[in-house]
Amino acid sequence: MKKTALILIFALMLTLCACGKNPAPIAVTATDTIVAIAVPQGESGSLLSYMEKLQKEGQLSFTMSGTLLTEMNGTKNTADFSSCWMLYTDDGEFSDASYGTATFEGKTYASALLGAEALQLKEGCTYLWVYQSFNS
Repeated sequence: MKKTALILIFALMLTLCACGKNPAPIAVTATDTIVAIAVPQGESGSLLSYMEKLQKEGQLSFTMSGTLLTEMNGTKNTADFSSCWMLYTDDGEFSDASYGTATFEGKTYASALLGAEALQLKEGCTYLWVYQSFNS
């Protein structure tokens, strides 16, 4: 019994110390039709490379066809693109509200001017994938 208690205390200490690092923040907030990707401190590269990292960590799943996002977390674009994933951001340099906006958690995001493969992450910015339906 005493040995088991010591092992549990030791395991708890290792968990709390964990090399002096705080656990990574959750970078993805998702619903069925919105996936918000927040960029934490120290992340760089393209949005696509960050999404690939998040996918490996199990925080999201997605499929690309060339440069087009075709599926996110099980929700697929329709064949005629009457419903599809659209990208918005609060990165003022690479977005334009005249092309459309989306609102999430009380904040408005503008349409991204670049695709996920070309859009370079900016610390503190949020990238919002929204599944939208368009009527003909």
